[in-house]
Parts: sequence; structure tokens; C-alpha cells
Amino acid sequence: MKILLVNKYYYNRGGSETYLLAVEKMLKSKGHQVRIFSMKHPDNLATSDEKYFIKYHNFQKLSLISLLKESWQLFYRPESVKQLKKLLQTFRPDVVHLNNINFQITTSIIDYLKKEKIPLVMTLHDYQLICPNHLLYHDGRYCQTCSSKKFYHCFVSRCYQKSYLKSLLATMESYFNHGRKVYDKIDVFISPSQFLKQKMAEFGFPESKILAWPNFLDLKNFVDINPAKSAKEKYILFAGRLTEEKGIMELLDFFQRHPGWTLKIIGQGEKQAEVTKAAGANIKYYGHLSSQLTKQMIAEAQALILPSKWPENCPYIILEALALGTPVIATPVGGIAELIQHQSNGFLINNLNQLNEILPRLETDEKLQQKLNQNARLTIRQYDVEQYYNKLIALYKQLSQRLTFPIK
Repeated sequence: MKILLVNKYYYNRGGSETYLLAVEKMLKSKGHQVRIFSMKHPDNLATSDEKYFIKYHNFQKLSLISLLKESWQLFYRPESVKQLKKLLQTFRPDVVHLNNINFQITTSIIDYLKKEKIPLVMTLHDYQLICPNHLLYHDGRYCQTCSSKKFYHCFVSRCYQKSYLKSLLATMESYFNHGRKVYDKIDVFISPSQFLKQKMAEFGFPESKILAWPNFLDLKNFVDINPAKSAKEKYILFAGRLTEEKGIMELLDFFQRHPGWTLKIIGQGEKQAEVTKAAGANIKYYGHLSSQLTKQMIAEAQALILPSKWPENCPYIILEALALGTPVIATPVGGIAELIQHQSNGFLINNLNQLNEILPRLETDEKLQQKLNQNARLTIRQYDVEQYYNKLIALYKQLSQRLTFPIK
């Protein structure tokens, strides 16, 4: 089949890009023709398709005047349609698979692709379509204030990066796209969690068009680090963005108050200075590490910890920990509770004080350790790349052949 993958970045920047690159590799390995449409960026992977990419837009670094001048292009970018038309003159896809496109590529391409009668699939990586700040989280708490399309709350509360201007633009972008019902033109949405599917349905999206498919891993990439032979060391690992909604500040506070246990941290983000300052005898900060080194540290940890406060969908770091035989300690928010079974492949906690009971058990109860490690490796089998491929290619074929719903 001929598949066009679309995402605003084409390098491993976060969950959306991890998924994009994995899908590209998976499809190419099966002999399909795959092309990429994205935005030019100095960190992009090399591709012959770059000549069709739109120019790099970094709105974070624009001056106030420049941002106001370009604000309309946050909603609808003619350049994206122009460049996509050039690509489609050389390659007519059977299906276009959209990922993160808002603000840079924009939904302008949805109108064009629908006019060309090309089937559209979109994988959802956050809550962008129903929440202007993408997180369903604001001011330290879970938030659904913009449900029923009351997007103005984003501006009133400065939800987007604590800026009135950026929140106004995010609010306007949401009203613009929903007002012209552009998302109705997408044939199928892939949601990485049942939680997100439920929220989309509650918002008004047809449930029949939303497939709850968790993310996937190619387990062959984890063979070189044998979880069974990785000696567990006495530390808990946090790996991810160092941001407030990830619960990193509360995690630092707990381990500062409990110097007998060791926390190791991998990642970068807005709380990086605070993490660096807190590093000491029992808190070790490693900054950004390569994928291979990160895997090794996960495999050797007693547990991975993810005390998120926002409703995560299907974090790749959890899947990687399970693949490496490492149990996960996490808050039961969003899709996390769909991945972790309490006291089977990890622990679900409502507050960090519960670590006072969990951590001693991990250190002293060998039978529990063995059970958690074994169940982690068993759990990950259902997220293998082959199962995901079979579902995805069946979906592509069904859409390209104009077969009717329901899609399973």
C-alpha cells in the first residue's frame, strides 16, 4: 500500500514522534511505500521528502509583534496545502495517517485531502481536539472546563503556557477548527487509551469512529538488554519530561524527606533547574541520556516511577519498563490504569506517602520482586508491533476500499 504519514516534527522529540517513526519503520519493513510530510527542522532525520516540507516555525521564540502578524497562520496555513500538493503530484497515497499537525502544519491539509477523496486516519497523542492546552489539566488539577466547547475558559485562566496571548490564540484555534467542523472530515481516530476515547465521545465525537488501540513496541529492540539477567539495584527511576504536571516536584520533596532511598532522574524540562539543585546523596540527576543508556537504567531499577498529575494516555516509558521486566509505580490517571495492574506488574498509588509501604517490600520481598518482574514481561506481549501492524493494515485496507463501518 501507499501511505503518507504526517506530523509536524520528523525527529524523536516526544511520544508523537516516537509513534510516527515506529509506524514508518514498521510499514517499510513490510514492503509498503511510505512517504513523510512534516516541517523543516535542524534536528530532522534525513529524507528525500524534505523538499516538500513546510518551513520551520518556532512560535515560542517569536516577538509579540511577529506572533500577532503570523497568528492567522496558526489556524490555517496555505503553505502546507501548497507543499502537500507538490508531494501528491509524485505520490498518490491510499491512506493519509495524521498525527500532530495543529499550529504548524494546521488543519488546512484536511480540507485539501478530503477534496482529493483520500481516506484520513488520525492518531491522537493528547487532548488537543477537546482542550486548547492539550492536557485536560490546569493550575495543579484535572480540568474539563472547556467541555461543551467552552474554549474561552482557556483564555480567561491563561491555560496555555500561562500566557494570555498564547491562551487567546489557542482558544481561537479551537473555535476556528470546531466552528468549521473540520474534524468531521477525518474517517477514523486512533486513541491510545480507552480514557481518551471516552473523553472524545463525551465531547461529541462519534464513538464508532474512535478506535482504542494502545501504543506498541518492537520487542526485538529490547533483546540486547536481557531483563532476566539485569541485576536490580536499589534505586527508583524517573524518566520523562521535567514538568509540573509530571509530579516531579512532589517526587523530589518525598525523596528529600526520605534519604534512605535513592531516586535517579533522566530527562529535561522546565523544572530542570529545581531538579539540579535538589540533586544530592540520594537524588541523582543524569540529564538527557541516549535510548540505550536509558533502557539499561530502567532494566536495573527496582521500579520506574511516574507520579503524573495529568491524565496520561499510553506513555512509552511504561511500555519500555514492562519490556525490560521492571515494575511501574504510577498514579492511576488517564490511561495509566489500563496498563498497570496493582501488585501484579506494578503499583497504583494515589499519593507518594504510599511509597513508605511499597519501597521496603521491593527491597526485602524476593517473591514479590520475581512476580512483578515476570508479570511485567508477560504484560508487554499484548503491545508487540506485529499485533499492531495487523490491526493497522486492516484498517488502511478497509478505508482505501471504502468499506463500511463498523471498524474493529
